[in-house]
Amino acid sequence: MSKVLIAGGSGLIGRRLTEMLRQAGYEVNWLSRHASKSGDIQKFSWNVNQKTLDPDSLNGVDVIVNLAGASIDGKRWSSDYKKEIYDSRINSNLTIFKALRDGNHKLSHFISSSAIGYYGFENRHEILVETSSPGTDYLAKTCVDWESSAQQVSELGLPVSIVRTGVVFSKNSQAYEKIVKPIKMGLGAVLGNGNQAFPWISLDDISKVYLSLIQNKIESGIYNGVAPQMVNNKELMHILASHFRKKIWLPNVPPFALKLLFGEMANTLLGGSPISSAKLLESHFIFEFPTIEKILK
Repeated sequence: MSKVLIAGGSGLIGRRLTEMLRQAGYEVNWLSRHASKSGDIQKFSWNVNQKTLDPDSLNGVDVIVNLAGASIDGKRWSSDYKKEIYDSRINSNLTIFKALRDGNHKLSHFISSSAIGYYGFENRHEILVETSSPGTDYLAKTCVDWESSAQQVSELGLPVSIVRTGVVFSKNSQAYEKIVKPIKMGLGAVLGNGNQAFPWISLDDISKVYLSLIQNKIESGIYNGVAPQMVNNKELMHILASHFRKKIWLPNVPPFALKLLFGEMANTLLGGSPISSAKLLESHFIFEFPTIEKILK
């Protein structure tokens, strides 16, 4: 039985990926702040600030998946929270790199999450692919360093894969609930001019991207974890309003109002360019939910 070690296993993607892996016959363990046993899942301790982990966590592990990182929309972006967003991502990869470099293991593949924030939230008038240049804002710079920290593992002669994850959209996700709640109340509104792209992916599909990398169904490398359907904010709001038999009647929310409410984080709501899933499709990855309409059924 192959063994997978997941960092960030208690998050939305981590839990669904764990389910899929166990259904496929894998043994799954997690890295966690506190060692414990939960059902069949062994949780091994690690401390990313001290860059330490339990060396026993690596015993017999074939693949490590790092999904760890503080939530982008968990709090207003104070300077302290921006540091937490950054450090939680870079330090987690560096902790794993250090453990692999200094310890005994039989790892065959390291997979790290990243985000579409790599491309920045400027409105670029092009469809972005994996080889497109990174953006220049705070999140883009964070993602560049995040990916660089993951690529250090390749110095150990191991293949590294990176998944630039879009907005995870499912009926169980916070993103879905935050967007849908005002629409259900008849208070949905387009943000800004509504032309900003909304690169999204279903929970099952993003989990299946990781599963496909683990199973070598797609080659190791960098992938945009986004669905084929490209929508902007205005289109998204009208798709959802139609589903819930509501109307978008309120005026667009002006940028200054969002910036007053959310500060710098508002840029993630007001900007964004379309991002291509072509590389996944060319790798014969099959999306279960290629459109938002299919998720809503």
